[in-house]
Amino acid sequence: MGIQLGSIGINDIYIGNTNIKKVLLGNTIVYQKQEVVTNDYVKDSLFAYYDLTQFKLTDASVTDLTGNGHNMEVSSTGSAIKDSKGGLNTKNSSIVIANYNMGFTPTNATLEWFGMPNQADSAVFGNRCCGATGNNGTGYFAWIASNVDGNEARLVVFKNNTKLCEQLVTANIPSSTPSHFAITFGDTEFKVYINGELVHTGSCNSNAGTNAVYLLGSSAVNYSINHTLYSSRLYSRVLSASEVSQNRQYEINKYNGN
Repeated sequence: MGIQLGSIGINDIYIGNTNIKKVLLGNTIVYQKQEVVTNDYVKDSLFAYYDLTQFKLTDASVTDLTGNGHNMEVSSTGSAIKDSKGGLNTKNSSIVIANYNMGFTPTNATLEWFGMPNQADSAVFGNRCCGATGNNGTGYFAWIASNVDGNEARLVVFKNNTKLCEQLVTANIPSSTPSHFAITFGDTEFKVYINGELVHTGSCNSNAGTNAVYLLGSSAVNYSINHTLYSSRLYSRVLSASEVSQNRQYEINKYNGN
């Protein structure tokens, strides 16, 4: 089977998990990926959306911008601060921002964050740069932690009490600029994207169970999330690679003031 590079509609060519941006024949460009340029994020099947740049440390809740009413309760902000871009720096302090009754029970989902690690290490339950959870693995449960050099990420992913993976992957997670993270859960497959790149694919079950708790920040044992967070979204379906890229570009544009 061949690929006609001049064909209309081809916008993704992969070698393994690497998305090829450009193909040349000599000095002639025969294929160039059309980058997503957007001023909006994906709204189809959006269950909850939290913009931490709109949150004030004196607020009692973080508003769900979808209007679905899945607001986050702020029990404590500890010594957390806001950075110059409005991101919430949790500072690994006594912060608790959670919704204890999300009622999120679809069989497919996408978890998404835009933020950066405040501190990095290689511990399985160490200083995570993002995360969300059901009750000890029920529903959709995922952590991503960056190593000290920022060139590897440890993934810990559960779906309905089943551990889907716990491993290191190659990924660039800078400590001075935000990264985009997305995990999609399908009926038989889950995927992890970091900064628009597909870094891991694995098998999963079809039943999501009950997601009773969803955390944006917490210092509780085994739940600590030490990051600066700008936004988080939860979808009740699997986002495509192009939709993940669209949301990433939206966040980058927003962060840069475009």
